[in-house]
Amino acid sequence: MILNTNTATRCITLSGRLDTLTAGQLDKALTTLNETEGDILLDMTDCLYLSSSGIRILLKATKLLHSGHHLLLLAGVQPGVLQ
Repeated sequence: MILNTNTATRCITLSGRLDTLTAGQLDKALTTLNETEGDILLDMTDCLYLSSSGIRILLKATKLLHSGHHLLLLAGVQPGVLQ
């Protein structure tokens, strides 16, 4: 997985697979961005696979953001990942 974070726009772009081996990288990036105020956009246009470990990280981030009345927004989720 390739992970690019833009702190100015609060956008994280994922590329490749989000699985057990790479979920920690996303968790760290989301935790870092969550230290400041605002919604976070996760661009999943080039994310080809999402495992249960990745889903757990997304749910964790959503819960943390909701406590501050903010959102985790997912964009570009591919049909194969939605299944």
